[in-house]
Amino acid sequence: MPGTSTTGAELRTARDEGIAGPLRVALTTLGCKVNYAEMAELAGQLAGLGCEVVPEDEPADVRVLNSCAVTLQADATTRQRLHRLRRRDPGCHLVLTGCSVDANPDRYLAAGSDGRPAVPGLDAVFANTEKLRIADHVAALAAGRGNPLRHLPPAGLRSRAFLKVQDGCDHRCTYCVVWRTRGASASVPEEVVMARARAAVATGHAEVVLTGVDLGSYGRDRGSDLTALVRRLLEDVDGTVRIRLSSINANDIPEDLIELNGDPRLCGHWHIPLQSGSDQVLRAMHRGYRRQRYLRVVEDLRRRDPDTELTTDVMVGFPGESQEDHEATLRLIDEVEFLGCHVFRYSPRPDTEAVGLPQQADDALLRSRSAEVRRAGAASARRRRQRAVGRQHRVVWDRVAPGEAHGLTDGYHEVVADPTTGTRTGRMQTIMATRVEGDLLRGTILPEPGGDER
Repeated sequence: MPGTSTTGAELRTARDEGIAGPLRVALTTLGCKVNYAEMAELAGQLAGLGCEVVPEDEPADVRVLNSCAVTLQADATTRQRLHRLRRRDPGCHLVLTGCSVDANPDRYLAAGSDGRPAVPGLDAVFANTEKLRIADHVAALAAGRGNPLRHLPPAGLRSRAFLKVQDGCDHRCTYCVVWRTRGASASVPEEVVMARARAAVATGHAEVVLTGVDLGSYGRDRGSDLTALVRRLLEDVDGTVRIRLSSINANDIPEDLIELNGDPRLCGHWHIPLQSGSDQVLRAMHRGYRRQRYLRVVEDLRRRDPDTELTTDVMVGFPGESQEDHEATLRLIDEVEFLGCHVFRYSPRPDTEAVGLPQQADDALLRSRSAEVRRAGAASARRRRQRAVGRQHRVVWDRVAPGEAHGLTDGYHEVVADPTTGTRTGRMQTIMATRVEGDLLRGTILPEPGGDER
């Protein structure tokens, strides 16, 4: 689908045209880690062109919103965020991209009589297939205001590098529109992934996160698979850097991938969407696994590494979900002991099979069941955090301020600690978890072998 946009000459900015300096661009991301990976890649491109990539809460010449459409509420959040960004920075050039565009083409891709997007306040719109053009669009805006961008070496912008290695989805879950908005599964060539991983390491990232709309299908369109990619990354990328997998379905985790879970450089954290603990509901959703398969994968992962942490997604109130189905989900959460549960209520989407199913749950029931699942997930997470106390963890710091450093362990625990001389954003250090503080672990940074605190 084509994008709808303005030209560089129409750039609206709160700053006078004659003011020199790089174009300030703010990126806002909603939804999944794939969206974050795409915006991280765009940030690198823009920084390489000479733009100043600024936080969302700072004034900007250009704002880009990468949207989500996984639920009706996600669509509503996109609309709300657009209004908020326009109010925050009335003179900016506002760009929308992402799944909300593809899920609502009549709304976002329609153009007014002047060729601009028909939605008031929007200056440019790019469908998912057009995202690669956004950097060129921003460069054209800069040229249009008499401030051509300078090509600069890209800078490292995050402590963790998000690499999108796959896009699209060939599954047909009955509640989902993502396969429509993202298209068929397509894998990034392995050599390209390796080059991007090496580049991320060269810019100082201590962790590389592999993301995909359907990560587990990586390589199938190229005669390979995810296990081969992960194994090569572990063998060829700098040995001080760790690899993390983002969301992957239970039916896409084969035994040879599970065997890699014991490798200390592969993060012992797996985000495996559950959606429901009931086989009846999973069947109605067209999910590719059942309860026992899910539990077997968890058991096998923890057999390789007993400290493996699991996070998940749970949908409540799918059409026809009985009280027995709901209780099956609660029991599975208790049995697995997830570190984190992202809980969301079913919302009927047009053009999905589930919208025509009988026994659509009412709002009161959705709220009640959602609250119960959240409580079960919170109790499970508390137990996992308590078990992490008294153990050593490798942490990559994402924020370091005087008196406190914040980071993530390989198991995805959030950690705070008093920084040492060598503590800095993006560095990996070992901590001893000493206690639980709310949803965090409090730790003490341990000396590195050889006493190197640089």
